[in-house]
Amino acid sequence: MRDFAVALFLGPLAGCGSLCLREATDSPFRDVTVPVGQSVQFTAGWTDLLSECEMPAPPDLRWSSSAPSIATIETSGTVRGLQPGTADVVVRAGWRSATRVITVVPPIARIVIQPKDTVMAVGDTVMFRAAAYDSAGTPIPQARIALRVIGVDGSGAMAEGAAGLKGGFFMGRDARRLPPNTLPVLAWRPSTGYVIGSLVGTRDSVKIAAVTH
Repeated sequence: MRDFAVALFLGPLAGCGSLCLREATDSPFRDVTVPVGQSVQFTAGWTDLLSECEMPAPPDLRWSSSAPSIATIETSGTVRGLQPGTADVVVRAGWRSATRVITVVPPIARIVIQPKDTVMAVGDTVMFRAAAYDSAGTPIPQARIALRVIGVDGSGAMAEGAAGLKGGFFMGRDARRLPPNTLPVLAWRPSTGYVIGSLVGTRDSVKIAAVTH
């Protein structure tokens, strides 16, 4: 209760106090993809001094969907896709509000990442691209797929940020400014890892090996 009280009174003072929405997978895209029949979870909060959506929001939130025939929203922040189309999910706390665009797409049968298993030289960058397909093999270009790189450390365990691979956030490039469904990966020392693409339970992965010249 104390956290909510602090957020209610200090939230508007921190980072301009904007109400914000985070999707559970922390998608870098402004618009979030939900396949028909699937759900995604949203959490509301206040922006902090770094404009990150980290401070807890008060409990008396009001959720709504601009197109409930396309996507519904529960009081818990769970969004469910009903039919293809777009809808705005809105959360309100007092006179403040935050909105995220929901794109509902046909059911996704598979995700494909290209190029496939890749050997790259240390110092090089490779651009990986992902695409979603329905059960008939038809591309679903509206789908926004979250891509990330996972390294394999010295013990053989997979961990984000491990090994010598860096994806998306180097050279001052923000992932939100990249073309949809792409991820540049930089190899800065010999290592192995994986690029993983996922969207509400459907995923694909490709292996990377970074070697010296």
